[in-house]
Amino acid sequence: MKLKNVLLIMFAAFCSQINAQDINYTFNGNREIIDSISSIVNTMETEHGVKRNEVKIFACIEYCDSGIDILFSRYSENRPEVNKLASKTNRFIILNESRKIPVLFDVDILSEEMYDSIRYIGKPGYHLRLERNARYEWSVISIQVVF
Repeated sequence: MKLKNVLLIMFAAFCSQINAQDINYTFNGNREIIDSISSIVNTMETEHGVKRNEVKIFACIEYCDSGIDILFSRYSENRPEVNKLASKTNRFIILNESRKIPVLFDVDILSEEMYDSIRYIGKPGYHLRLERNARYEWSVISIQVVF
């Protein structure tokens, strides 16, 4: 009976570890970055003529060449694999208490939801480039439209 209880406790502990905690990107409250992201989101909402928070936006984050590249794009019914992946992610860019943007990575195309269904995640949207300044703080270098 003791062994059964020990095994049950171990199984319960293992299962509690399966549910991953959210990974929230807050950029340490850097207003320049948060305001730039908010501006991109507001522009995307205006472009698509829908109510605030109804545009389904996701971000792809990549670290390369000593900087961070973030591509903001929107997902729609046309891409059910991306919709499913975005709904299952536990990574988010936090803009404020009521708005968080799902974060995907390019390697997510290898996931069960995406494998063999599409060749890339990104699509037209906005590109934000961050680099460290002289004080080693992240700052916005550029914002560009991606076609």
